[in-house]
Amino acid sequence: MSLFQPTLFEQSTKVRISLNEQHELVKLTHLINWTTLITLAATIRDGKIKKTSGPIPQYRALLGVTALMAMKKITYREAEDMVTHYAPARYLCDLMDSDRSLDHVTIFDFVTMLGPEGVEKINGEILKIAQSHGFVDTSVLMSDTTAQEAMIPYPTEVGLMSRYMQIVQKSAGKLGGKFLGLKSSLKEQIAKVKGLVRNSHLFAKGKEQKAKVGRKIYHTVKQVHAEISALLKSGYKLSSRAGKQLTEVSSVMEKLLPQMLYFLKTGFVANKKIIHLQMSELYSIVRGKAGKQTEFGLKWAISRIGGGFLQGVLLAGGKNASDQKFCIEA
Repeated sequence: MSLFQPTLFEQSTKVRISLNEQHELVKLTHLINWTTLITLAATIRDGKIKKTSGPIPQYRALLGVTALMAMKKITYREAEDMVTHYAPARYLCDLMDSDRSLDHVTIFDFVTMLGPEGVEKINGEILKIAQSHGFVDTSVLMSDTTAQEAMIPYPTEVGLMSRYMQIVQKSAGKLGGKFLGLKSSLKEQIAKVKGLVRNSHLFAKGKEQKAKVGRKIYHTVKQVHAEISALLKSGYKLSSRAGKQLTEVSSVMEKLLPQMLYFLKTGFVANKKIIHLQMSELYSIVRGKAGKQTEFGLKWAISRIGGGFLQGVLLAGGKNASDQKFCIEA
């Protein structure tokens, strides 16, 4: 005799369930002022797009999944799965009476559109709600800063100028038009810089010799940059990938050259020094660790309020980078 008895009717994939009103996601749904968050998100979007086009985002559902990801610490794909199959998550996103769902690409685009500052504002509104309902003890605050290191070589003047010439050689070599006349002179100047860089690494001894070679490289690079800038300012538009890369690195070099000259003349690093040509937002972070005084990358400030409300803020440009200054702000 078989212990397994098959069902006589095919099992339905559509079900009706009752949610516990004390479930954390259900309670959160009732507490949040969704009108305020939707207005905030719409204002952020209006400030980032030049012309309104396409359908209006599902603000209510997307803000719900943003709160869900913050609470559950899940990825975009995991959020898509929960919103599709987990009833409390659908309730939080106001999708219980709908067959609609959210895919991970839509969620990613929405969070990217909000940006770090937008997400911080939304988190701030939710934090106020948590405080007003006694879910968080604001008398206890823990704050700290941490460095997010970037995988980049140690930024030296010679290294940055050498990298600039490499990008110029690669990008300009793919361009035509007015840049065809630049290629012949560029070839000679690139060879000159390569020889000077080799001399700096292998033969220059002491600060004085290295600074002397560095100044020679600087004047050559400055001449190349002036020729490229003149072509770009003449109204010659570059729409190709190589052209856009050349335009971007030329813009960064415009700010970096005076900083390099300041170092070559004084031996001191300029304020807000650019340390990478293609990631100009990176900066040096003085950590004071044994054997590692300085790190290069980005700095984050982390605050923890009460039992578990965490907020991370990117300290852009080194603003309030010291622990003491950030703790006062926190």
